[in-house]
Parts: sequence; structure tokens; C-alpha cells
Amino acid sequence: MHFLYLSVLCAWLNMFGYSSNEEFVKKGSFEVVLQNYHPENNLYKKKILLIIPPTGGMNFIDQSYARKFARRGINTKILRNWSNDDEYSIEFDIHNRFYTRAQNAIDLILQKYSEHEVWILGTSVGGLHGTIATARHKQITKALFIVSGADISSIISNSDQEVLVEAKKIRFEKFNIKNENQYLQKLRKAIPYEVQKLSIPRNKKIGLVISTNDKTVPTSNQILLENYWQTQRVSTLSLGHTPSVVFTWFFNSRKIKNFFLK
Repeated sequence: MHFLYLSVLCAWLNMFGYSSNEEFVKKGSFEVVLQNYHPENNLYKKKILLIIPPTGGMNFIDQSYARKFARRGINTKILRNWSNDDEYSIEFDIHNRFYTRAQNAIDLILQKYSEHEVWILGTSVGGLHGTIATARHKQITKALFIVSGADISSIISNSDQEVLVEAKKIRFEKFNIKNENQYLQKLRKAIPYEVQKLSIPRNKKIGLVISTNDKTVPTSNQILLENYWQTQRVSTLSLGHTPSVVFTWFFNSRKIKNFFLK
């Protein structure tokens, strides 16, 4: 019974200090869906925090971060989805379409709010999208990436994520791939963006949460991003991929908040 009361209290507190609504941004047939969190008292004029979720889309943790930042006075948006973001194919070119569409979605948001300074909070694959956008756009001035990394081709090839592992197995058979290097080279031809081929962001505040025991976005790829961009390490965890995301939210939310607001 006490837990029920606590849950009701938490739900009530989470409703206080902001309002929320969906937003649709379109260009032709391409549509982006955002979940907005508007602070009652906007303390950060002309600034937007854009949260880019991990695989699976917007979740409770993303919404929790959004509520926390909105209550602290910053206009916050979660990138919920975009046209055909759930397309699945064994063909290698699926990666080209997936990462290109994600950048198109971010581009549309930045174009709509061209007079705003944009901050990015990206987790896992959301961080991959965020790193590319941060390198491409001067409008993005702060970015924090949770268990993300560099060299997307290598991440896809070596990840233990079930969908990627299964796709790799099928591709080896279907396309008569002989070895790991051949597979990696095919991925490199398909990936349209790699941060190591883009300009290193200058005069931006960039932070990372790194897991030293990650096999989904391998730790080596996370450290590669850190070394390549010379970023600030906000937190280091020795947990796996998903536990690191959950631990960061549950125990280190204040670090995430302070990174942006201090």
C-alpha cells in the first residue's frame, strides 16, 4: 500500500512544472514526430534540449530525463520517430537509408528551430545519430552521449545485439562472405557517415558516459570516440550496455543534468 501511495505521489510530481504534447515536422512525405516538454517557467530562452533515444524508441528513461529538464526550465524534445525508421532488410544498403533518414530528421528539427541553440542527449544508437549531427551542425553546442561510440561499421560488425548478430549470420551465407574483414568492408561502403571522417567539433561542450564492459556498443568504440574528439568523461561504469543506461539514469541523473545546466 505504501508503494502505491509513493507511485501516485511520484506521478503527481512528474506532472508539475511542465506541459507535454506531440509535434509533427514534415517535408514532403517525410515526417518527424517529437514529444515536447514545455517548462512553465522557461529559463533558457532560445535553447532546446533534444533527446535521441536508443533502439526501440522513446522509453520511460527518456521521458524521465525530459521531465527533469523541463522542470528545470529548458524546452525539451524527444525524437520519437521518423518516416520508415523501422524498415528492416538484410541488404547492406539498409544502413545507408537508416542513418541518412536519421540525419534528415535531425536536420528538419534544426531547420525549424534555426534561431535556437540545440543541446543533444543521445543514448546508444541515439548517441550514434547524435555524434554525427554534432559534427555536422554548428547549431549544436552541447552534447552528452551515453554508451555511444565511433566507427559505426565496426560497431555493427562486432555488436552482440541480437538483431545485428542474426543479420550478420544471414549475410555471411546469402552473400558468400568469406571473413570478418570482408564483412567490415561491405559495411564501410554502406555507412553514409562516420565521425572519424567528419570535422572534429570545435568550441562545443561534449561529454561521454562510458561502459568498460560493453559488448553492444563495444568499449573500444566508445574510447575511440573519446580519444578522437578529446571529450569530457562524465562517468565510467563497469556494467554491460543496458545496465549502464539504467544505472546512469537511476544514480547519475544529477551528473547528466549538471553537465548541461552548469
